[in-house]
Amino acid sequence: MFCVHCGTSIPGDCEYCPACGEKINSNSEGAHDKQKRSGNKKLFISLSCVIGTLVVLIVLFFVIILPSVKKSLMMGNNGSSIPTGDNQGVIDDSASEVTEAGDIITFGAYEQDNDFSNGPEPIEWIVLDNQDGRLLLLSHYVIENKPYNTVDADVTWENCTLRYFLNDEFYQSAFSEDEKKRIVSTTIPNPDNSFYGTEGGQDTIDNVFLLNIDEIGRYFSFNNGGIDQYGYSQQLLCEPTEYAKKVNNEALWILYIDSDEYNEHLLGQGYDNSCVGMTTTYWWLRTPGDNNGSVCSVRRNGSAGSYFIDTVGHEDGGVRPALWIQE
Repeated sequence: MFCVHCGTSIPGDCEYCPACGEKINSNSEGAHDKQKRSGNKKLFISLSCVIGTLVVLIVLFFVIILPSVKKSLMMGNNGSSIPTGDNQGVIDDSASEVTEAGDIITFGAYEQDNDFSNGPEPIEWIVLDNQDGRLLLLSHYVIENKPYNTVDADVTWENCTLRYFLNDEFYQSAFSEDEKKRIVSTTIPNPDNSFYGTEGGQDTIDNVFLLNIDEIGRYFSFNNGGIDQYGYSQQLLCEPTEYAKKVNNEALWILYIDSDEYNEHLLGQGYDNSCVGMTTTYWWLRTPGDNNGSVCSVRRNGSAGSYFIDTVGHEDGGVRPALWIQE
């Protein structure tokens, strides 16, 4: 302790300063002690501020920053839950992942391997279009073998038997109740045949349908020629399922593309050799042919156009359903 009057250091039990004789106030402190305690107080305040700041930063990290980092790591660059990749993989549609044209997804189930003991197989679909979450799908394979109409007669898409099959038997058997809720009932335009002028009939409202000539030209590129009359597109080559090959007394007309077939007929149309080894078939479109007793189709070699027609009662017709679903 120091004397507050003269600054002399004095014992703590002294009542009077031995140097100046002034009375010592036991409740007072020397200047040195005051400075020491003031410094300690400032240090405490500084440490409290630092600790408080650290607490706030830790809370922000765990509440805001860390969840954002985890979310970014789980998402692709485009904000989807998986990377889009090269569009060649099959995406399980039950995962509700972002899809784009060219992707292949599974949706519904239908007999395909012709082994009924193991139940129906998931249907693979090519995504042709994505309009604000509404997907236009086309079956990846020819999954049925049926005539466009069960008898040769003048018909349009509106009243052909294949339309009734797709929107009744196929629709009911291929999709669960939850999947049906995602299928978009759509107004289907049925324009005339642009080459022959044959009337296409009334527009229809369908859950499941066939593509027409205009949609083939819109969604597929051609290696040679065009859709107005006829052209060749490797993208239109389509293989049938084992079930489609066997059903209807094995009537499906198929083409095995070996090296000879490729070199003689397809190489000159601009196809690459990735098609060698494919077993393809032709498949119905809904555009009428040169009269209402005929209808357009895509040929086994991928040729298509308003010019290519078959009679509506032709038995060996491949079926590739199309539909719109909500993503």
